[in-house]
Parts: sequence; structure tokens; C-alpha cells
Amino acid sequence: MKMLKTDIPIKAPSIWVRIEELRINRLDRLAPMMKERVEALLEDAKKIGSINGELFDPIVFETDRVDELQRIYYEQGTTNAPTAIYGWHFFGLATDMISKSKKWSVKDSWWRALGKLAERHGLKSGYFWKRKDSPHIYFGTLKDSPSDIARTLYFGTPNWRGVKVFPDQSPEDITGLHKVWKAVGAM
Repeated sequence: MKMLKTDIPIKAPSIWVRIEELRINRLDRLAPMMKERVEALLEDAKKIGSINGELFDPIVFETDRVDELQRIYYEQGTTNAPTAIYGWHFFGLATDMISKSKKWSVKDSWWRALGKLAERHGLKSGYFWKRKDSPHIYFGTLKDSPSDIARTLYFGTPNWRGVKVFPDQSPEDITGLHKVWKAVGAM
């Protein structure tokens, strides 16, 4: 095989390319009841159609989050959780939703409607936080962030700080997730 020779250095992929590679938006990665509630929310959103003349078309942009992606978001200042185990996405108990047609560029009334619809389905919305995170939708029994109890259940040890987080953990290896899901009523 002949190699192409060039004097032009190949630029490393941008951080946005890496974010796209790491982003997961599969509903099957959510806790069973979280998945059901998100699906019901999306079905009801179709019936609403529009909010103040703006198309109401939420989609699931992101579900669970690997540690590398969480660290990138943290470095950019878009999240308060420094690693994945400090956010509900890692546990399959949160999604980020945006407009299919306008992405994040929707009016405040759109985000508020999404938050209210989430509440009607037993979910909570970061729209109502003091420091808004409008796309963030999470399971309704939860506090804003996971506690050490969730991490202890997940890792199976109170000494979880010494355990390495495996960002490519197989979906079949979900014993720890099942423990967390059962504890919060999401099974």
C-alpha cells in the first residue's frame, strides 16, 4: 500500500468531534421507569405541537454519560459535576432534551413547558434550578445530584473513591446500576 506524503501537518480533531464521539442518546441506557417516563413525555409533546407559536419538538439529545465526556463538560464549565459518578446521567437517571428543529435556540417559554411536562410525568427539570440547566431532565424521586449512597450502591463498597470508573462499561454489566435503580424506585 502506497502512503500519501504531505508536508501539511494533519490537524488534531477538535474537542467538538470528540464530544460527538462520546455522546450517547440511546433510551435503552436509561433505568426502566426513567425510559418509560421519557417516552411518555415525548408522546405527549407531539400532542402539544407548539408553545407560543414555536414548534414544541423535544428530542433526547443525551442519556448516560461516560467519564471522559463528563470531564470535558466540567473543564468547559457547563456542569458542576467533575466526574461522571457525580451526575445522574452516569446512572441512567437523566437525559438532556433539546428542540429537534432549533436545538438550544428556543424561547424561555419552550424550556418552561418542557419542565412542566417533565413534572407531569414524574420527572424533574433543571429549568427550575437556581442556576438553570434547562435541557436537564431527571428521575422525579432524586435530589439534584447523586449522593455517596448512590456511588456506594453502584460500586458495592463504601470505599468507592479508590475504584476506577470504567467509561466503556458494558450495558450488560449493570449490577451496580440495578441496585441504584431499585433504591430510587426506577426499576
